[in-house]
Amino acid sequence: MLSTIPRTEGIKYAGSKLKLLPHILELAARVQPETVFDGFSGTTRVAQAFAQCGYRVIANDIAVWSKVFGECYLLSPYPREHYKDLIDHLNAIPGRHGWFTEHYGGDAARSNGLKKPWQRHNTLKLDAIREEIDQLSVNSHEKAVALTSLILAMDEVEDRAAEELEVDVAGRAREARPMLERVLARLVGGHDDAR
Repeated sequence: MLSTIPRTEGIKYAGSKLKLLPHILELAARVQPETVFDGFSGTTRVAQAFAQCGYRVIANDIAVWSKVFGECYLLSPYPREHYKDLIDHLNAIPGRHGWFTEHYGGDAARSNGLKKPWQRHNTLKLDAIREEIDQLSVNSHEKAVALTSLILAMDEVEDRAAEELEVDVAGRAREARPMLERVLARLVGGHDDAR
């Protein structure tokens, strides 16, 4: 088994290959391919790992969000610092009611007996940031990083199992946090080193 596995990013979901990465990379090392085709890329974890190991990667998936992840993690030509002002701008936007808040944002005071999966203060911010991303004059790489950052932020601040208990993963009472607070530290797509 490989001793070091490249750091990858993605959302938590049942089909994630995160735990399989060591085995996948070990099998690839045995046959030593130059190019790897990731035909069902999902969040691109496997493609990210192969790219970081120096393989030429072709990633594909039918899901639009997978293309966004691929452009962020595999094609972004800029260093992380390039995105800082964009992320700071998005974090500073006040929340506003929109589609996600209407359909997915809930709190005890406004539930009308219906359980909604995300906290209202987070969906307000999600709606505002998502709308702003569509209004910005940014290139496709910057848009992909902004959208991926938003998806990762929602995945981080909202944990459905924790929602049921009204506590976060660490067991502390849940509180409002900046939507994109840690995204630059987590961003894989913005490479610090030359390719």
